[in-house]
Amino acid sequence: LTVEASIVLNRKEDALTIPASYVIDGRYVLTGPNERTLVKLGARDLDKVEVLEGITPSTRLYKP
Repeated sequence: LTVEASIVLNRKEDALTIPASYVIDGRYVLTGPNERTLVKLGARDLDKVEVLEGITPSTRLYKP
């Protein structure tokens, strides 16, 4: 028998989040076919990660 749970420790309104799978080497995202952009990350869970600096909500991201 196994159990999985999520505990919300903090909640932010209007946080910019992206899928965690879009982060490369723990600090980059692809903003073009061969263009890596450095980002500063904040809170994360299994699926999403908060982006504090480096991109805006209008930045187009490419899946690695």
